[in-house]
Amino acid sequence: MPILNTKVGKPKPQNNQISKEQEISMLFDLGHKLHKDKRYFDAFKAWTVAHGKYNGNFDIPSAEVIIYNIINKKLPKFTHGDTGKDLIFIVGMPRSGTTLLEQVLGTHDNIIPHGELRGMVNALDIWLQNDFSLDKDKCNQIRYLYRQDAPLDGNYHVDKMPRNFLSINVIKSVFPDSKIINIKRDKFSTCMSIYASNFSEFTPYCHRWETLNIMYKMYEDLINVLNPFTVHYENIIDNFDNEINKVFNYIGLEMTGKEKEFYKNKYEILTCSKDQVKKPLYKNANSNWEPYKEFLR
Repeated sequence: MPILNTKVGKPKPQNNQISKEQEISMLFDLGHKLHKDKRYFDAFKAWTVAHGKYNGNFDIPSAEVIIYNIINKKLPKFTHGDTGKDLIFIVGMPRSGTTLLEQVLGTHDNIIPHGELRGMVNALDIWLQNDFSLDKDKCNQIRYLYRQDAPLDGNYHVDKMPRNFLSINVIKSVFPDSKIINIKRDKFSTCMSIYASNFSEFTPYCHRWETLNIMYKMYEDLINVLNPFTVHYENIIDNFDNEINKVFNYIGLEMTGKEKEFYKNKYEILTCSKDQVKKPLYKNANSNWEPYKEFLR
């Protein structure tokens, strides 16, 4: 999937100077320092300069074609064999709370978090390259490859790859008995949190404020049509026990009482949220970005 899944190339070092990659990292760090100093306009400018160091453009028309086909192309449900009863997919925009929810679920003894697996991203590529269709052989291929990372062992397995919101129809086709949980966060807070993060090998849309907002709108349009089970990040923060209980009910498991101690999990976390989810619940994540609304409206 060349548009939504393309990695932005890493800038290469030149002579004895610091590399562009180092320069970008320094600019993001500067932005966060300025943010802490409440110099919000200068912080946003530092992040904008950092994003401008990356190459690659977000091809909006091509992305719209892909989204259109994801919404409108019908796929069969393969109900033979491995239907994915043990699989839990957490989807949503990056920085929307997918890592938090994964870690909360990971407090259960029978749930294993796997972080961001690429299996269903690759499955979406297979579907796109196969003229928006899947047959039994392709389904079996996807299942076999996916099970290399999430084996059938009696446990539940969580895949929290955010961009799997693009793969919802493929997941429903290949693993019709799996659970898909979309986590949605306030648009402005989501976009600001992404913009302030150095996704050095992420997709091109995050490197421009305008295209980032366009991508969020595409995500919303897709979710509104596909209508997966959805929880809201803000509701988890404000009414933790009630919202998490809804999630466990959807999965078919009982809460254990350990959910609020998610930050004590020993699972390795490789995403931008690794520092936040190693601390107790943080209630001010959205208000953090309020000052930026003054000059971004």
